[in-house]
Amino acid sequence: NVKCFIPYICSFVISLYSNGRALASSNVETVIVFRACSPLCVSVLDYLFLGRELPSRRSIAALLGVLAGAVGYVQADSEFALRGVQAYFWVSLNLAGIVFEMTYG
Repeated sequence: NVKCFIPYICSFVISLYSNGRALASSNVETVIVFRACSPLCVSVLDYLFLGRELPSRRSIAALLGVLAGAVGYVQADSEFALRGVQAYFWVSLNLAGIVFEMTYG
């Protein structure tokens, strides 16, 4: 019984740790922007792995609006300009953990 929860527990720990590291190495706005992209990722994974319906056109439009805002934020972020993709390692790991938790859990 406990074995089926191990992936969820591990992803939760990874999410907590990477969230702390993300907040230490970047600003709160970056963490919020990446976390705001999680519903888009979860909806695609739910469709692919769990057989659920894709969001409606209206919801997809809203999710793409969030994604466009995130891309705009990355382009304007000075930390990204200085350090490149490496600046987003911890927030990306945090996003992956959150998305896994929401899909698996």
